[in-house]
Amino acid sequence: MFALFLKGLIIGFAIAAPVGPIGILCIQPLTNPATILSFVALFAGLGLGTVNPDFASAIRLVLGITLGSAVWWLLLSGGVAFIFHRKLSHSFFRIINWISGSIMLAFGIFALISRVR
Repeated sequence: MFALFLKGLIIGFAIAAPVGPIGILCIQPLTNPATILSFVALFAGLGLGTVNPDFASAIRLVLGITLGSAVWWLLLSGGVAFIFHRKLSHSFFRIINWISGSIMLAFGIFALISRVR
């Protein structure tokens, strides 16, 4: 019972861990194919498609995946805030925010242009 939840926790953490361009793609309404393939690979590798086919087991696995993803993002954002908050100035964060915002804006414009074609 707990082992299935723990496997779900690990899967959720592993899937949420990739950052960078994939993280930026998360803001799109379309589903990320790399994430789907990652889930398929992990489920197949752990043999979860044939184990415990009942509804309660599926709920435990999904809850574990959700919690694993949440733990990853909490560790990532909390760790960055804890480590860099006092070491970096507000002007540096402002520059990072401008760069990040510009990248997201560029992706948004690209997405709009590609849908029009």
